[in-house]
This record gives sequence, structure tokens and C-alpha cells, in this order.
Amino acid sequence: MSLKHKTKHYIFLTIEGSTFQPGSTCIEPDIENIQVIGFASGDESQDAFEQLLKENAYLVETNFDEIFSLALAGSTERKYFSLKKEDKHRDNY
Repeated sequence: MSLKHKTKHYIFLTIEGSTFQPGSTCIEPDIENIQVIGFASGDESQDAFEQLLKENAYLVETNFDEIFSLALAGSTERKYFSLKKEDKHRDNY
């Protein structure tokens, strides 16, 4: 019996930075949050990180430094939600 490596999917995030909500007129950021840096796949998180940088070389030119990864479940399904609209979700992409 041979063991087969299964490619894993990862999301890369940072707690550095902040954002403004739509329509904000403040000079101070409104929300401290987690920024999504990108998605990549690999046998392990290090492999996926190297792939992320290979596919997005501009990332090394940004001011982000501390990035962490989370392994994602096998599904790549996306579902969008709205906080303001009566229809609280849109079709999957």
C-alpha cells in the first residue's frame, strides 16, 4: 500500500493593518481586523507559502510582515452574505 500526499489548501492572513468601512470620512481607521493576504496550495503550509510568493511576487514589496496560515477544508465553495440586504446571501460562485 502506498501513501499518497494530498495537497492541502491554505489561507494566508495577517493582523497587521486596518480598514475603513464604506463611506467613512474619518481619518482614523474604523475597524481593526484580519487582512487576507492570499490563498495557495501545497503538501504543507511552508510549501503553500512558497507557492503564494511565487504566484504573487509583489507581496514582498508590501509593508506586511507577520503572516500566518490556516489550513482549509477540502471544499472550495464560496458563499457571500449581506448585512444590509433583505436577501441575506447570494448564489455560490
